Amino acid sequence: MAQVIVSLSEKGKLRVLNICLRRLNDRKEHWDKKWRMVAFDIPNIHRKGRDAVRYRLRSGGFYKLQESMFIHPYNCEREIRDLAALFKLEKYVSFALLDFIDGQDGLIKLFKLN
Repeated sequence: MAQVIVSLSEKGKLRVLNICLRRLNDRKEHWDKKWRMVAFDIPNIHRKGRDAVRYRLRSGGFYKLQESMFIHPYNCEREIRDLAALFKLEKYVSFALLDFIDGQDGLIKLFKLN
């Protein structure tokens, strides 16, 4: 029996990642009371990649804390790592898991976590 190996093109990978990120926005699971923070400092020579990351974080329902710092209540580390890798920006993107963030009561209301 012959084996067939299928791999996605870069465009296909981007399409799948876009779908995964949009699905983050629709999660209705139980919140584990932890915040996921994505921070990046992407140089101007990678402006298109920086804009693409920012756009996709917004489409995934992330809240913008600062120009290059976003927060989300649900597990999304794999999607963020894949996003950074797809645009070859891994060394500029950081991911953090937080127990507390200033102003989180407003974020809890915003994300409807009660």
